[in-house]
Amino acid sequence: MREIYYSRHGITVDLENGIRNRPDVELTDTGREEARATGRQLLARHVVPKIIVCSGLVRAKQSAEEIADVIGFDPEAIIADDLFNERECGIAVGMKNKEIKRIYPGGFDTVPGAESTEALQARAAVMAAYLEGFEEDTVLAVGHGVTGRAIARHYNGRPFTEEFDRPVRDKVNLKNGQIMRLAPGPVELFPLDQ
Repeated sequence: MREIYYSRHGITVDLENGIRNRPDVELTDTGREEARATGRQLLARHVVPKIIVCSGLVRAKQSAEEIADVIGFDPEAIIADDLFNERECGIAVGMKNKEIKRIYPGGFDTVPGAESTEALQARAAVMAAYLEGFEEDTVLAVGHGVTGRAIARHYNGRPFTEEFDRPVRDKVNLKNGQIMRLAPGPVELFPLDQ
């Protein structure tokens, strides 16, 4: 039976300061440790990915490399693919979250040039098909929080509109370094403290 897991990258300086989605932001030392803790948690659960796919963004690549180091996976075999990148934030890239909420109270669907939630959900379906296309039985994707929620909705058969329903959204809202099992279902977030 194929197992598919998804992990959010570790923390960055931008996240600590409420800044959105600059592509070249690196992990902090804490972020690197969060990613290493992800690797330890995989080992503790006897989850040994045969494939690791990550977003093409620096923070996800660094997280995938830290996880690979802990679990003994060849870092040269990590597949970086922009399909797994964070939601495109349009003109809000590099802005503080507080400022984005003030200027665009309707959320990212109203930000010029931003990827709509509906388009992100469609991309999540493509991500899922990509992950399911591997022959290996255990696959790990390392990505971002918003894309993680979208792919979780896909696996749960839920609509993109749930992104706007805070209590429902919080059920699949990954913390930095947190893992969720996508398949076999149902989607399950692993507690961070294990």
